[in-house]
Parts: sequence; C-alpha cells; structure tokens
Amino acid sequence: MRLTKGLLPLALMVLIAHGCSTVRELARAQRPTVTVAQARIAGLTFETIDLVMDLKVANPNPFSLPLAGLDYDLSLDGRSVLNGNQPQSVSVPGGGHRVVTLPLSLRFRELYASVSSLGGRDEAPYGVSCGLSFDLPVAGRTRIPVRHTGSLPLVKLPRVALNGLRVKDLSLMGATVEIVLGVDNPNAFDLALKRVDYALDINGASWATGRTQRTDSVARKQRGELRIPVTLDFLRIGSGIYDIVSGSSQVSYKLSGSLDVGTSLPLLRQAIVPISGTGSIRLSR
Repeated sequence: MRLTKGLLPLALMVLIAHGCSTVRELARAQRPTVTVAQARIAGLTFETIDLVMDLKVANPNPFSLPLAGLDYDLSLDGRSVLNGNQPQSVSVPGGGHRVVTLPLSLRFRELYASVSSLGGRDEAPYGVSCGLSFDLPVAGRTRIPVRHTGSLPLVKLPRVALNGLRVKDLSLMGATVEIVLGVDNPNAFDLALKRVDYALDINGASWATGRTQRTDSVARKQRGELRIPVTLDFLRIGSGIYDIVSGSSQVSYKLSGSLDVGTSLPLLRQAIVPISGTGSIRLSR
C-alpha cells in the first residue's frame, strides 16, 4: 500500500511520537525490588546441610529485565563460610515478578574445622547477604541487595568404636566371642540403633562378618554399647586362633561396617553411620 503525500507526514509524526515515548519510558526505568519469599532447609545429613532461599523479584517497569548477576555471602556465627556467584538465566517480565532460587550447601566437617566456636553447639545463627544485578537503561548495571537471618541446626556424626572383645565360651573346635561396640551420640536428639553390618579382622585374619537387627537406643549427649555375639570356627580361621582366644594377649584389629540409625529430629529421620577403626585390644574373659 502506498502512502499519499498527505498521510506521509502524519505517519512520520506518529513514529517519532512513539519513539519519544519509548525513550521516555526507558529514561524513567525504576529499580526492581527484591524480598526473601522463603528460606528453608532442603536437606540434612550427618555430613551436609542444604539451605534454599526463594528470592521474589518484582519489576515495576513496562519492559522485561534479565538478571545479570547473583552474588551471595553466607555467614555462620558472624563468620563468612561460603560466598560466590551463581549465574542464572532468568528474566523478570514487565509489570510482573519472578522467584529466583538460591541453593546453598554446607559440609559440617569443614564448618567445624574453620569455625571453632561451633564445636560444642547444637545450633548457630546464620545470615545470607545477596546481591541481584540488573542492567537498567540509562542507569546501567544496578545491584539490589537483600539479607536474611535465621538459625541452622548443627549435627555431628556419631562415633562407633570397638570397646572390647570378650570370650564367652571356649572349646577345642571353636569359641563364642562377644564384640562390644561403643556408640557415642554427641547430638541434641536421641538415636535409635536399627541394624549393624560389621566385619572384624584380628591379626590380619577374618574373624567375623555379619548383619544384625537391633532395637537399642542412645539418648542425646550420651554413650551406649552394642553387644554382638559371634561364633568362631577354629578349623576355618586356623589352628593358631586357639592360643589367642585361650589367653589374654594383645591383638591387632581392623573393624569396618555401618550402623543404620533413626533419630528424633524431624529433618533427619534415617541415616547411616560408617564404622571404621584399627588398633590393638586385649581379649577378656
């Protein structure tokens, strides 16, 4: 379609007016607002804790705003323990909002090594400072800060160790030996001991392997014991074992396995505690 000479100036005026309106809108671009919609613990084990923050970004402008950067700094008990940047392909629509998710993961062993004040505590205050950056027309790169504080549970891996080897019954063909495992619960919640998988070597020879179901428990901040009776076959293990079992000599041992536990902490209903240790121990009667 051809524009007549009379309509051409009018069309140009409309285009210019529209362009000026767009320029004015860009020049009046407003900063988006950022609020913490939710902070939650997404996962908890004896090794790690996963924290997730949902950041709600509202864009008051008629045009969309892509997220140009997201930086964070997580402090625990007043000390920075995790910081960095998380690039995300997110665009906030004009006149709308978008939730930006920030996942953070901490390893307890590293925390206790770097922040000594956490060692004997069951929880600690935390703070997360974030900055969301956007490229605004005219103003350029603009960082919007937001901060959230709260409290995180501190859990510690229970310790399982070989506390004793007791000879309960002895014959020329075999013996019954009780393996005594000590369980140390350093946490502010109870442990239910459900199943033990174990392997015990004495002086380099395999003495016992097995699995046993349990109904024991260890209260918060307490120590308990697991007693596991095993039958030794002298013919299978070797004739030299009789001299070891019948005496009270010191022996070297290697213990491995795992302990399945339940806890009274809602975020940590089930867990597996590794069993591993070497050393020397004296058989008792």
